[in-house]
Amino acid sequence: MGEQCRPGLCADEAFAATESVEAVTGTPVSADPTEGPNPAARGWDRSPVAFPTLAVSAFLLLVLGCLVWWVVPTTGRSDSKATAKVSDRPSEGTDWPLARKGNVLWKARTVQHLLRANGLDAKVDADYGPATAEAVKKFQAAHGLTVDGKVGKDTWPLLIVTIDSRTTKPEAVKAVQYLLHSAGVPTDTTGAYTPSTMRSLKEFQASRALPVTGIGDEDTWRALLNAQGPDQHK
Repeated sequence: MGEQCRPGLCADEAFAATESVEAVTGTPVSADPTEGPNPAARGWDRSPVAFPTLAVSAFLLLVLGCLVWWVVPTTGRSDSKATAKVSDRPSEGTDWPLARKGNVLWKARTVQHLLRANGLDAKVDADYGPATAEAVKKFQAAHGLTVDGKVGKDTWPLLIVTIDSRTTKPEAVKAVQYLLHSAGVPTDTTGAYTPSTMRSLKEFQASRALPVTGIGDEDTWRALLNAQGPDQHK
């Protein structure tokens, strides 16, 4: 069995050995065997603010990166909703919507009422079928328009009828009353320009920042058409 030393003697021998190593290498040697070669680094590891500081820094870098990505335009990235010109949706009434064969509900019904108001034979069934398209073509031919059976920016202004207390075309009045009701302004479809119809027109015009006249003029017709919502097809 090896020789055992007394506690005091072992400590003296360990201290002497440490001094010998320092004398030969010129490098201080820690007397604590658990302390690593970089006391400063160990002190950083034991610091109570080290981890929170790193976490906050990483979070700030992440936020900054997101802001840069959002603000700086990316090559090839586009927003189709921001750039596309869509007239088949509720708007401020700046464009005439396009009505064509295959449309149902409000576009078809409005065109059919106006065709009848202009003396053409058209069935009001809310279905823009071949018969309605043919009636549109007859109207276009009579007014020197492109004969394509579609009601767009050139045909609408000639097809609509100004609505006021002197209007004698019930079908045109029905079209306005129908569009008002569909746009959220409760109106009875009677075919007669009543005080109730005038109040409804004024209410709609005020909501669209139009002159509040109670007259269904071109601007009011265009706004009514654009207030109807998405296009509908069968």
